[in-house]
Amino acid sequence: MPLSAQSRVLSAALLVALGALNAPSVLAQTPSATAATPAPLAQGSPFPALALTDQHDKPVTLPGTAHAIVYANAKAVDEWVNPVLTDFEPANLSAKHVIYLSDISRMPWMVSKMIALPQMRERTYSAALIRNDEEKALAGLPMPAKDCADVLILNAGVIESIQSVCSPAALKSELDALPVVAAH
Repeated sequence: MPLSAQSRVLSAALLVALGALNAPSVLAQTPSATAATPAPLAQGSPFPALALTDQHDKPVTLPGTAHAIVYANAKAVDEWVNPVLTDFEPANLSAKHVIYLSDISRMPWMVSKMIALPQMRERTYSAALIRNDEEKALAGLPMPAKDCADVLILNAGVIESIQSVCSPAALKSELDALPVVAAH
């Protein structure tokens, strides 16, 4: 085998060994997988049924009984959302049926595995994670404004409103305004 071919083979093997090449997701990106991309979500549309996992690899089904979904898709947003949700406490999030949804699909696999997920596991609340492009496509979530999170208010799985929040104070205000939801 010529030296350049050996180098390419060794480089590919190293990438696979390090986990930087995620073969299943590369294989999943076929024309049929991208053809099923839903239209972006909007007021009045049903929230899609998603089977995700949280930072502890526990299953999270959306929308489930969620009344509100706080959605962040950037590390900078997660950094200011986290203290608000931590201060709000898991019992309040549960009583108001609030789910935190974090899109980590753009994060390199090694960074998410070695840095982000261990940090997220220290949180006192559950964070449903969009981990790959396929889950992101199935979600159909609109892109939040730069440096903002979206709060989606749901009624029986249908989106009543999408509110962009761009500061900790605005998110706290949105969460405080949510009613306690009676058990179904």
